[in-house]
Amino acid sequence: MKISACLLFFLMVVVMASNAFMQPRPPIVVRKPISRVSAEAPAEGAEEDGETEAPAKEETSAGPAATDILNSPAFLMKKIDVLKQDITKAEDDLVEATKRYEEAKAEWGPDLDKLQKEFSNMRERISKRSSEGKSEATFAVAKELMRVLDNFDRAFGFVNAQTDEEVEIEATYKQAYDLLVSTLKELGVTQVETVGCEFSYEDHQAMMQQPSDEYEEGTVMAEMAKGWKFGDRLIRPALVTVSAG
Repeated sequence: MKISACLLFFLMVVVMASNAFMQPRPPIVVRKPISRVSAEAPAEGAEEDGETEAPAKEETSAGPAATDILNSPAFLMKKIDVLKQDITKAEDDLVEATKRYEEAKAEWGPDLDKLQKEFSNMRERISKRSSEGKSEATFAVAKELMRVLDNFDRAFGFVNAQTDEEVEIEATYKQAYDLLVSTLKELGVTQVETVGCEFSYEDHQAMMQQPSDEYEEGTVMAEMAKGWKFGDRLIRPALVTVSAG
C-alpha cells in the first residue's frame, strides 16, 4: 500500500510537470536601445520648424490685426471727428465768402448794374447800325442794278431772234438776266406786283388810264416798267396803265 501510494504521487508529479512544459510560452520582445542622436534630432528639427513657422504665423496675423484696427470703433470715431472739423471749417469759409460778396455787392452793385446796362445798349446800337449799314449798302447796290435790268428788258422788247445763232444769243442773255434777278431775290429785293392788282400810290406810278371790259376801275391792266422793293422800302415804283372801267 505504501509503495502504491508513492507510485501514485510520483505519477501525479510527472503529469503536472508535463502539462507545465506543454503550455505555450509568450513571445520574447527584444527592445532596441534608443540612441541620443536619433532621439534629439527630431527635437532639433522641431525647434527649427518652430522657428521658421513662427514668423509666418506673425505675418498672417498682421493683416487681420491691421484690418481690425481700421475697423475699430475708436479709429472710426476719430475719423468722424476729423470729418466734422473739415465740414465746420468749410462752412466757416463759406460764411466768410458770402459776407465779402454781400459787402462788395452793396458797394459796387449799382455801378456794375449801370455798366451792364450801358454795355447792352451799346451792343444793341452797334448791331442796329451794322444791320442798317448792310441794308443801306444792299439798297444802294440794288438801285444801281435797276439800270442794268432796264437795258435787258428793252433789249428783249426789241430783239426778235430769227436764226439759230440769234436764238442762242438771246438764250444766253436771258440766262444772265435770270441769274441777276435770282441774286437780287437772295438779297431781299423783290418785284412789285402789277397786272391784276389794285392800284397803289406807294408801289405804282400811273402812266395812263384806259377803259377796259376785262379789269375793274382802279385795277392795273398793263405794266410798262418793272418796279422793285427791298423789304418794305420801295426802290422804284412800277410804271403801269390803270383801267378806267
